[in-house]
Amino acid sequence: MISPKDHFEIVAYCHQLSEVVPKWMSQIENSYEGDSEIQEIVAAITVDKGGPQEYYFRQGLLMFRGKWVLGSKGDLRQQVFEELHCHSQGGHSGVRATIKKVMEYFYWPSIRQNIGQWVRECAICQQNKGENVKYPGLLQPLRIPQEPWRDIAMDFITGLPKSKGNEVIWVVVDRFSRYSHFIALAHPVSAKSLALIFFEQIYKLHGLPETIVSDRDSLFLSEFWQNLFKLSGTRLNFSTAYHPQSDGSTERVNQCLEQYLRNMTSEVPKNWSAWLAAAEWWYNTTFHTTLNSTPFQVVYGMKPRHLAWQERSHTNISSLEELLETKQQQWCRLKELLESAQAKMKAYSDAKRSAREFKKGDLVYLKLQPYRQVTVAIRKNLKLAAKFYGPYEVIEKIGSVAYRLALPERSRVHPVFHVSQLKKAIGQAKVQKQLPQVNEQGSFDLVPLRQLETRSILRDHKMVYQRLVQWKGCSVDEATWEDEDLLKCNFPEFCGHEDMG
Repeated sequence: MISPKDHFEIVAYCHQLSEVVPKWMSQIENSYEGDSEIQEIVAAITVDKGGPQEYYFRQGLLMFRGKWVLGSKGDLRQQVFEELHCHSQGGHSGVRATIKKVMEYFYWPSIRQNIGQWVRECAICQQNKGENVKYPGLLQPLRIPQEPWRDIAMDFITGLPKSKGNEVIWVVVDRFSRYSHFIALAHPVSAKSLALIFFEQIYKLHGLPETIVSDRDSLFLSEFWQNLFKLSGTRLNFSTAYHPQSDGSTERVNQCLEQYLRNMTSEVPKNWSAWLAAAEWWYNTTFHTTLNSTPFQVVYGMKPRHLAWQERSHTNISSLEELLETKQQQWCRLKELLESAQAKMKAYSDAKRSAREFKKGDLVYLKLQPYRQVTVAIRKNLKLAAKFYGPYEVIEKIGSVAYRLALPERSRVHPVFHVSQLKKAIGQAKVQKQLPQVNEQGSFDLVPLRQLETRSILRDHKMVYQRLVQWKGCSVDEATWEDEDLLKCNFPEFCGHEDMG
């Protein structure tokens, strides 16, 4: 390996034309042995003095326009690349920058192709650099349901102020009619109590669905919830890890509901639960462009009778024909509208996406950057954490754009990922055996290991006491200063020990 000292000798030689012969010159001379391409060039300029003008000899070494020519024997070319790309002076720059840097001092035939391949195969670059490509994975819309309340989706809206003891809204959406129910919940909610509420609020009105689409909330992942619906014959479809777009219908309903409550309760936010029934009526009786109707009309086959006014009756023929129209005809028309809207959505979305596919046995890097859901300050080192982990082997294709990976045995991360979170590993790379420790919600487990130091700082004219904490699974270099009050609130057992480590 060319050392930094030798590198500076190269620079000095280039700029000062020193007569001192560095140690690496013998390596360059030895690299010519067995290189037929270099031998042909040497023969051409030795026999024919009028040969290629770009090539000439200096101190017994072949030069090309003032640059040392390196042969293919040995690993000297690879060493030069690692020195000027992987080390501090290279900084893992891109292909063009690395080629420019290497060609300031060295040259060999096919240098651009070799460096380009080496940069693409660099494991550090693949793990820490993002991709400047269209969003991977073409849009794969969910199957169009055949009738109302056969296929539903559900999600939670959290982070709300407490209103009459409630802090959460459970949103249940019929994927066919878009008819929705908004149910207020109080913390804590167990899977058993959630199932009882489902049968009291949803099942009694619409019966049991065939499929339920949801995110990977711990309640939906609980054994009780899964076994209950398994016995009932209902299939649970969960969104893949770190790809909430799979549950897009409820995400859109959530936005509409939050906007309604914000408009109605902005002066008194804690009154949101009193507006929930009105919000449900508003959403289900509002015209939807995709449906060309309202969810209420789709489900019940008639227009709703509003509280504030009554619609006057009509006796003309068109109204009579509309009344005689069957609900099944409405559903057929609605299905056509849904398919048309879905096709337009897919065409528009795919224009900004790129197709990406892997085969069983491929090695891929995994994008995994869950947030730490705690009130303590977010770790500063997350900003510089690797973007990708791995590589890991693809063991199964799930659907059209999801893959199951062979993660480490003790990993708590769900092994199925959307294709947008994966990129193919190039070159030979060792399979990574560890992943960051996360909980069921996909958040980093943050546990203080020991206290290293204490200090007091002045903040807003007040004295604040802090502790330097080393976190479990992190090195001492990643220790951070945390406010003592926050630590006592979140980790009382830890703060009870005064051991300075």
